Amino acid sequence: MASETKLEILEAMCRLCETRPFSRLSVVDIAAEAGIGRSGFYYHFTDRNDAVQWLSRSAFARGIDQIGRTLSWFEGHYATTLALAPFKPLIVAAAQDAGYSGAEMSYLRHRKANLCETLAMRGIEVTAELLFQIEALAAAEQHMTSAYTRGKLGDMPARTFCELLVSIVPDELRQAVEEPPE
Repeated sequence: MASETKLEILEAMCRLCETRPFSRLSVVDIAAEAGIGRSGFYYHFTDRNDAVQWLSRSAFARGIDQIGRTLSWFEGHYATTLALAPFKPLIVAAAQDAGYSGAEMSYLRHRKANLCETLAMRGIEVTAELLFQIEALAAAEQHMTSAYTRGKLGDMPARTFCELLVSIVPDELRQAVEEPPE
């Protein structure tokens, strides 16, 4: 039930972002659009940035965070991309807003920690070379996802975009994550 209300709030934010910038979304307007009271918004989120971060964490948990655990590289990227697709206007508006700071750095930290944890779970030492590959991959994924979301890669289907993301994974990192765990 709580997740449903959170999604309704995010859908309301998405609708509002089609007509105004992210910085102009007030909690009162978001709550009214979602059909809840202001306190209902604050029950679920501390502010509009928290709402967008919850959406990202939720999509990552079902997708890219599962790469090397329960999903392949492609499956993880595809699940995340499909989970975020309905919220594209909100994601683009938040990313363009100067007040929505830290999203890129938060993604980079999260991605690095997740891949290092996945390798550790598999009994693989994170060498300096693997760490460099992880950091470079996270930066490239973030840059490409931003370009894709903003339409800078043309009208690319999600499947093609995810295949492109998989193609940039360094070979050593790909093999380390794809190998059966010890």
